[in-house]
Amino acid sequence: MPQLESDNLFKSVRRESETYLRNRRWKEVLVFLLFVLLAAAFWFLQNLQQNAETEIAVPVRFKNVPAEIAFADTLPEQIMIHVKDKGSVLLNYTLGRALHPLEIDLKSLPVRKDAFILENNEIHDELTKLLSVTTELIGFTPPRIRLRYNKRKEKELPVVFNGKVNLAPGFHPSGKTLVTPETVKVYGNPSLLDSLQSIETVFTEINKTDKSITRTVYLQKIKGIAVQPSAVTVTIPVEEFTDKTLEIPILPIGVPSRYTVRFFPPTVKVICSISLSRFKDLNEGDFAIRIPFSELTGNAAGIVSVRLSEEPKQAYSVSLSPDKVEFILEQQNEHP
Repeated sequence: MPQLESDNLFKSVRRESETYLRNRRWKEVLVFLLFVLLAAAFWFLQNLQQNAETEIAVPVRFKNVPAEIAFADTLPEQIMIHVKDKGSVLLNYTLGRALHPLEIDLKSLPVRKDAFILENNEIHDELTKLLSVTTELIGFTPPRIRLRYNKRKEKELPVVFNGKVNLAPGFHPSGKTLVTPETVKVYGNPSLLDSLQSIETVFTEINKTDKSITRTVYLQKIKGIAVQPSAVTVTIPVEEFTDKTLEIPILPIGVPSRYTVRFFPPTVKVICSISLSRFKDLNEGDFAIRIPFSELTGNAAGIVSVRLSEEPKQAYSVSLSPDKVEFILEQQNEHP
């Protein structure tokens, strides 16, 4: 027993010693790493105050591009600039705020033969406006921009609205869809333009609306074709509708003078949906039911189908009751 207690005591002391040494070793390592990080930070801050050079990519954007031209070469997407400044400023360019794009307005560029030209000094002046006042612009690539182009053929095309309008219950279009402007100019290869008869808007779906709609809609893009303008205004008049019932007489047409036609019933109910603003204006004279004599003669059943010969465009969901009627065809005796 004394020997067992001695072994346990030895193991306990050993564990405590190892734990102490291990913890002390990690503390020393952490302290060392902290000093290394502080030294690196001081070195980094010191370097930020010194001048340095670097290259930065500046995006290029072109505006006011005439629709009637097609560029012969790929437009440059960026300009590489070589600049000099304090490290802190350069760091801000690369990791902080990005430089604004260099916008090139083609309206302001001189045209020489078949190309727009942007000279070295003009690019230098525009780039300088994007940089900090302390930044020195050493150089840039490309040093000069020449944009070659070709003229395109022009054609005027009507615009067709491509879309689906799902109106709320009880509402209908109260007029035709208006597109403004109705026609647009398109530019491109003559053979491609000859194949186009109209240009559609991008597909637009409007759901459960209960009022008139006015929306700006872009036109579909066609490869190799430029469109001016690229968007149109679409107006869809919408109004609440209600039902109206009218009694319309049945009229036979082309009946010889020696015949008389009687219909049973002589009138048909026309049930339709009409906008509230036109409810009072809709009357029996807007509809007509005419049955040709040819549909009556030789009809042994004495029953004929009824359909509208005239109806107003502003009426929706038109139905007839009844849709078939009986008739009697009487022939008058001819006197010698």
